[in-house]
Amino acid sequence: MSFVLGIFSTVVISMGSPGFLGKLSDSWSDWGDVAEAYSLMQNFARTGKNIGFVRSGEPGFNVLADVIGQNVTTVHPRSITDIVIVHTATFGGINEQKVQVLLQGGGNSLPIADFPVFQSWVSQAKSQDYLYSGLFWLFLAFVFGLLHHIVEDDA
Repeated sequence: MSFVLGIFSTVVISMGSPGFLGKLSDSWSDWGDVAEAYSLMQNFARTGKNIGFVRSGEPGFNVLADVIGQNVTTVHPRSITDIVIVHTATFGGINEQKVQVLLQGGGNSLPIADFPVFQSWVSQAKSQDYLYSGLFWLFLAFVFGLLHHIVEDDA
């Protein structure tokens, strides 16, 4: 039993990666909505300007808001109403994109990070989520192995 749980924990940890198991896990978890949220954020045609956004209630918004809350301690995830990506300029053919948030109560947007930095935060959060779940199953494998060892010694 502990062997099976150990293998299962390895599979769970691997589901946090961008590979085959990561894409498979996206099909049934909230992390799968992140790709749709990225698509909405990068759809500048929605506004006709150099601004893309994802709003509260749209797919992937809650996951992205939680990631922002983890990495920007001055922003509470539940106070975010919109996550905005602003295409500020193009330098040497590379688009410069900034992520900003709009908070409840209106006002100006609050700059958060460059888009590539934001994407790395999301990737790390997904890996961390599956790592902790996998470590839980690995701990259970250890407990079952230990119990099996104790029972075998008593017999």
